[in-house]
Amino acid sequence: MGDQPQTMARILVVEDEALLAATVCDWLDDAGFEVCAVAAEGPEAVRLARESRPDLAIVDLTLAGGTDGLATADELARRAGTPTLFLTAHRERLEDASCGLGWLAKPTTARALVEAVDQALAAAPAAPAASCTSPSRRRRRGDVPPAPAGAPVVPAEGESRFRAVFETAPHGIVTFDLELRIIDANLALGLMLGEDVGALVGRELAALDCIDAGVLEAAHACVAGCGDRILDREVTATGPDAATRHYRVAGTLVRGGAEEARYAVLHVLDLTAQRRAEAELHRLAWYDRLTGLANRASFESRLEHLRARAARAEVPLALLLLDLDDFKRVNDRFGHAAGDLLLRTVAGRIADRVRAVDTAARLGGDEFAVLLDGPSADGAVGVAEELVARLARPCAVAELEVSVGASVGVAWSADGDASADALLRRADVALYCAKGETAGGVRRG
Repeated sequence: MGDQPQTMARILVVEDEALLAATVCDWLDDAGFEVCAVAAEGPEAVRLARESRPDLAIVDLTLAGGTDGLATADELARRAGTPTLFLTAHRERLEDASCGLGWLAKPTTARALVEAVDQALAAAPAAPAASCTSPSRRRRRGDVPPAPAGAPVVPAEGESRFRAVFETAPHGIVTFDLELRIIDANLALGLMLGEDVGALVGRELAALDCIDAGVLEAAHACVAGCGDRILDREVTATGPDAATRHYRVAGTLVRGGAEEARYAVLHVLDLTAQRRAEAELHRLAWYDRLTGLANRASFESRLEHLRARAARAEVPLALLLLDLDDFKRVNDRFGHAAGDLLLRTVAGRIADRVRAVDTAARLGGDEFAVLLDGPSADGAVGVAEELVARLARPCAVAELEVSVGASVGVAWSADGDASADALLRRADVALYCAKGETAGGVRRG
């Protein structure tokens, strides 16, 4: 007799997680096995096994419709003569089980799956005459028999394309089941969160740093049937480097062939760099780069806002203009670096004195301003005198202690009756008079 043409080992996949089932089909297909059928529950698996006569069934322990994998394996052996290889995350249930040709723990890899299948086929009883368990012949994906009508899984070719996108996407992707347990996560998500992707499988969705209460609530509503779209929202969290991070999270529910909910997919974009850039642009636009105080543009905006509010509420407002004495001498003698250090020290002393409702600003050079919200006239002068005393204390510059004073002009408005320009003119005139009288003086305009 001539050599009999070899046929491929035929595998029945019994798994109710659509993404995992499709992945297993792809791995088997790539290894040269024939996936003859896919089932999500026990009775369907037995029916398909009797029709397609597989050489081996790969069976999960927990299946759709409340059916049990162990009971399904018994039925497959009794009614179709099909041996079983278990694929499960609950291997403790197999310790006392006598059926099956072995088990493989979730999560797994393509190599581990193929090796387990080869070992199971080698240990299987003699195969029916119509089938040979040798997987030596490779086949094309296009030769895969069509899935049974109504099978709750995406065709392997389409799922393979999804896997390619899943693995190579530059943003994070995570899939989870209807109980909000993680099915799979891509490498980009692992790198983003500083997590081992394999260790994420089987954990609760809430364990991810990029998931907050709002996302969880939306995910619960989605899997409960309240729409297929998971809320698109931004999440602020603490990242693996202990710094604040920003994520955009959005997703959708995936349905099977019978339109039943199967699993959900979340896409996670890391917005941290974008938000930091926006914050930096805001800082440059509204804050002095050297001292960190409000800059002139921010000061002028705040002055107009407080003046308008003072006019509406008939509350007082005070403007203090400060100019350092002898700053040029220190800058010329010790250099600009020492001058910058002196300006930062002065800014810190001013900021430490004013309240959160007040505004301290550097207008340029060695000129500063303070807006006081709601002070009395005497209170405004008192703050000015205290600032003069603070700024008269020696400062450490270039390993030496230097002293510079400050003169202050004060403009006070009882009920916002003065315009912003008028307040500035009055404070400027008062400052000019204070500097002309004596160093370190305070003058009210």
